[in-house]
Amino acid sequence: MVWTATGCDTTPIPLQDDLLPDDPDRVIGIDEQDLNRFVQQCMTSSYLWSDEIPAALLSESAAESYDPQALFYSMLHNDPWSSMSTYAYYRRRNEADQTPPTYGGMYIMLLNSQTDRYEVRVVYTIPGSPLWNQGIRRGDRMLELNGTPVMYHLYANTFSSVMMQDSARFSFLRTAGDTAVFTAHRTAYTAHAALVSHVYHLQDRPVGYLVYQHFNQVPDERDTLRHIMTQFAQTGMQDLILDLRYNTGYSYETALHFATYLIPETTADSIPFLFYATHDASEAPCAYIRRADAALNLSRLVVLTTEYTQAAAEMLIHCIQPYIPTVQIVGSETGGQVMITKTFYYPDAESPAWVISPVCSRIANKARDALDSNGIQPDISCNDDFFHNFTVDETTLEGEACL
Repeated sequence: MVWTATGCDTTPIPLQDDLLPDDPDRVIGIDEQDLNRFVQQCMTSSYLWSDEIPAALLSESAAESYDPQALFYSMLHNDPWSSMSTYAYYRRRNEADQTPPTYGGMYIMLLNSQTDRYEVRVVYTIPGSPLWNQGIRRGDRMLELNGTPVMYHLYANTFSSVMMQDSARFSFLRTAGDTAVFTAHRTAYTAHAALVSHVYHLQDRPVGYLVYQHFNQVPDERDTLRHIMTQFAQTGMQDLILDLRYNTGYSYETALHFATYLIPETTADSIPFLFYATHDASEAPCAYIRRADAALNLSRLVVLTTEYTQAAAEMLIHCIQPYIPTVQIVGSETGGQVMITKTFYYPDAESPAWVISPVCSRIANKARDALDSNGIQPDISCNDDFFHNFTVDETTLEGEACL
């Protein structure tokens, strides 16, 4: 099978400026020259690649003649992460980023090497979601959506819009060989990060396995994590398989809290964990963490990764490595979404009209080793396997195969 593209009904339709006209009350009366000077000031003081900005773009002439967004984007240095938008658009985009009602599945399009045809397979379904309640699981194949072959929707670029409807009729071919046809309604529910947690006893020792899907700030998530780690710690385990294959990150604060359960017992009371590599080499801001009460004492951490392992998940992998004797990355190269942005509001945070978010730093660990946009390379490369459920065996434990 060849991995080619993905879709996820937990992701809203991308918002476009022409579909979301900006609030005129937020843009009328703005002094564009003053806004341009604000952009210049923010970029020179905080932008990671401020030394690469052409001098002409920092001149008074540029402030007087450029459209503000044109000026901002002209300053970027091979940078898809920084952004500038009106506050009205920024607010709507953030509201759309909140978890909307969904069917609760992540899907992937694969090329079947036996039939030479593309198929849509389920990567996972979230417990308690509409698809989960219908018995749809990892590896099941989606055949039709609203009575139309699903591949037609993908080719016609209508898959996302159909999945955003309040209800849809699905047809799936389960891995067991039977067909499931049903109508489901999008539902709002809490997608907890811990999809699977289990203690295996392999080679006469306990081995933890944890599938952690995101680092969102979900209510009661910390209590759930504490409960899982307490159960793990009580076994005396020294080996943990942390499955971050579909963890796209989100909150660095939440990922830092997760790291407090992985810090070894021998460390100091409070340790510098995450460093920020800024444009000013003399600066070394960092985040300190403290070992949790139910923390593990690991001698080996195996992390499973794909290109969807991103942002806060990449930070966790990179910054934990100096603290655990053996950290082994199994899978494929991570997504490389490792840049930190800083948000500025114009004219001020009390009544903003524009929002500017330039990249201000990269992630670095205790050794001051900074990540770049190439992502984290695996120690052992292997393809994801969508036809096996989330589980482990002795081969996985030895780091020779992905799950």
